[in-house]
Amino acid sequence: MVEAPVPPHIDMQQIRAVLPAAKDVDGAGIEALGRLLSGKPSSAPATAAAALALAETAGDVVGKHAVVIGRSLLVGRPLALGSGCDSARLSFKDPQAV
Repeated sequence: MVEAPVPPHIDMQQIRAVLPAAKDVDGAGIEALGRLLSGKPSSAPATAAAALALAETAGDVVGKHAVVIGRSLLVGRPLALGSGCDSARLSFKDPQAV
């Protein structure tokens, strides 16, 4: 697990490039993101899956409109790419505008 933000002297892109997909629970590595983008994720990124599970506690999300604040690599982007949330309509808002 890699906790972000990392110190300035560490290149997060290099870490993502060598992060094994089998150990990438956040889905932030290059391989995991590529699979997600191609529509063939090996697993849902944990944080995005948790956000979806939380939303589903409010009831059925099919056809509902959900607002996602931000487009982070760990939550917003995976949700935007359909990481398990293809049943709801999503809108994205800039955190600075909220």
